[in-house]
Amino acid sequence: MCEEEKRNKERARDKAYRAANRERRREQNRAWYAANRERMRELRRAWKVANPERARAQQVAYRARNLERVRARLRAWKVANPERARAQQVAYRLNHRDEISRRRKIADSHVRATLGDRYVRQLVGDVPPEVLEVKRQLVKLKREIRKAKQNENHE
Repeated sequence: MCEEEKRNKERARDKAYRAANRERRREQNRAWYAANRERMRELRRAWKVANPERARAQQVAYRARNLERVRARLRAWKVANPERARAQQVAYRLNHRDEISRRRKIADSHVRATLGDRYVRQLVGDVPPEVLEVKRQLVKLKREIRKAKQNENHE
């Protein structure tokens, strides 16, 4: 029997063993990981430092695959650590003031264009929903009139 046949025979035997003992091997791996948890954390940390781009790509992919789980964990952390969450929020707002302002302007222009409740309430104050709807229709009508006048002037 040549080396290649021996290797193939050994591979087939190993494959059959792994298939027959899948749960046993999983338990062995779990026990080994539990016994070597700190060592594995250090190795993982070192790998992340050595491969920042790949580590970041893995992190982004995980977040995309498990978005609801990540969000739930973040909500739970915020409830458990309100002071730290607030401190992070304050620091973010201080460091990203321009970005927040830009996004706020975009959101406000969208609310204004779609005549959202927030915008209509700014126009008339705190009133019942029926009055808000009437004011919304009035603003739509005024916008249509203004557009028609502009079209007449340009012709």
